[in-house]
Amino acid sequence: MYRIAENNNQWICGIGLLIGLLLPFFLGGCATGGAGTGGSVAYGNPFYKHVRELPENRSQEQESGLNENAPDRQMSARQLETQGDRLLRQGHLAGAYSQYEAALAKAPDNLSVQVKMARVLNLGGYPDDALKLLRQVVERSPESADAREVMGISHYLKGEYGHALANLDMALAMDAGRWQAFNHKGLIHDIRKEHLLARQAFGKAILLRPGQGFLYNNLGVSYALAGKHLQAVEAFQKAIRLKYAPAKVFNNLGASLAAMERYEEAFEAFKHGVGETRALNNLGCMYMLAGKHEAAIKSFEKAIALSPRFFTVAYQNLKKAEIATQ
Repeated sequence: MYRIAENNNQWICGIGLLIGLLLPFFLGGCATGGAGTGGSVAYGNPFYKHVRELPENRSQEQESGLNENAPDRQMSARQLETQGDRLLRQGHLAGAYSQYEAALAKAPDNLSVQVKMARVLNLGGYPDDALKLLRQVVERSPESADAREVMGISHYLKGEYGHALANLDMALAMDAGRWQAFNHKGLIHDIRKEHLLARQAFGKAILLRPGQGFLYNNLGVSYALAGKHLQAVEAFQKAIRLKYAPAKVFNNLGASLAAMERYEEAFEAFKHGVGETRALNNLGCMYMLAGKHEAAIKSFEKAIALSPRFFTVAYQNLKKAEIATQ
């Protein structure tokens, strides 16, 4: 699981407002408001899925024998770096970091490895440590587009959006083909409510990586945040056609469909993502957000009837809907 960009986390009827953050979906109680969407939406993650977090004490992990990907000290620096790349693609953060660390010990002047280590630290939720490495790289190689891009992402994770944009722009000035830089610019512009700029950035990322479904999800979120739900639905559907279809994308789709009062389609989207009981709860929440309290009550009652185990959440939402009708 990633620990990326833990800002603006809200849970609205189990539809998470997540800025670049991949978390397991769960159902919560209904809240009010929804980032201008009439519900909330979730950004897709620009990196790998199911990533192991870096341990708090890497050396202790190695000494205890728990790290199945401990580096082979007989390998060359290049071999260790290649092994780190492979492990990172597979989502093994701790193993990748260990390989890169060993490669750097054999080739201390390898700036590329330092940048890769910083990427792993960002993915593991350690942007401050990543920045320490990256500043060393930039001091020795000011024209490193890789370092500037990853530095921009580090600042983004820290909520330092001005510094983030400055570094991402420097990276793009050196290399305009950096889709991750455009993606993060889009995320930042949406946070700043600069939705047109965000959509332009996501559009450029999509031109560079048209097969990445999560980019269409992010574009859809940007449309939804601006209240353009028809375009948002089209973008979410494109993400799904490209096989990027975690539950949160179907929830995004359902939220935008409900915002257009296409409730039957919204229910089907929710149902595809999280099953019938949770879909009924989500639909009830969307009815509540639209002020349709009688419809919300019926939806929550159906959720309770279908699954007694789901009683607590749906019952709490039902009580809120009943209070709202008084």
